[in-house]
Amino acid sequence: MGTTILLAAIVLAAPPGGEPANSSEAAPKGYHEYSREMKTSLRAEAKAKTQLDRGNAILALTNLYAQLRTDERFESSEVLQSMKNKIWARLTHVRDDLERTLARQREAEKREAKRKEKSRSRANSSGGGGKPAGEARVVRGGRAIIPDFGQALVDLIERTIAPGKWDTNGGPFSIVYFAPRRALVVRATGELHHNLNGVLKAVRAAGR
Repeated sequence: MGTTILLAAIVLAAPPGGEPANSSEAAPKGYHEYSREMKTSLRAEAKAKTQLDRGNAILALTNLYAQLRTDERFESSEVLQSMKNKIWARLTHVRDDLERTLARQREAEKREAKRKEKSRSRANSSGGGGKPAGEARVVRGGRAIIPDFGQALVDLIERTIAPGKWDTNGGPFSIVYFAPRRALVVRATGELHHNLNGVLKAVRAAGR
């Protein structure tokens, strides 16, 4: 992700209205040299196989854009203005693409953080005072409590029954284990409830 942010910094740093972030004091180049560098850089950006290659191509385009804008012939040259417009169009496309990529990454990070927080909450609620779910505990009188595998069952259901539909994976369904009553609270369609009932009956039968 660090390379993506670096690319975004290069492209998003260009000021509004198409002005370059930095100007160049280099001597003016010939039109053919400008054209050759522009085509090479545009091709390199389009065919880049890695983020590093793409970053180098974007940097080359940004520098070439600055050279065109500061060329003393720019204001009177339609050729140079046309090259500038082509480069700016590509940089704008790259900027928009990177903004979408960064937005998707931020959303993915939020979903992952939410999933982890939910998993921690479930573990705490099913563990009974911080003890791991499923651990046998002894209460007053020496009577052992049956191990509680409720959270393990929830994890199994989310992995095997319509896995893409649960909220931990960004879906609309939710399932929560209520440890004090050893009950599952499920919010889903009637069809999934039916399938879930069949699985639970099979689990109970296997445990007898």
